[in-house]
Amino acid sequence: MRELGFRRVLFLVHRGQLARQTRKSYEKVFANTVSMGLVGAGYHEYEADYVFATVQTLNRDEHLLQYAKDAFDCIVLDDERVIIRTKLEKPSKIKGLALI
Repeated sequence: MRELGFRRVLFLVHRGQLARQTRKSYEKVFANTVSMGLVGAGYHEYEADYVFATVQTLNRDEHLLQYAKDAFDCIVLDDERVIIRTKLEKPSKIKGLALI
């Protein structure tokens, strides 16, 4: 992430436990060079540089609307069952790990 120049990253996963595990792994790599937070499973750390969130939580407006449309430089999806939808497009599946 650092080499690609991403300052703000959103990681979307399907379970709170996976979000916590992923954050723990990234903390080992980045130490204290970026702030990391969780959104979901009772956590609401919206302002972190790297946000690890569950799809279910960000699907609710009370959480999603905490962010501007351009809040993140990179979004990483880690769930082959994730469906992306915008108001103008039909839903599309993303299989495996995707970098948007």
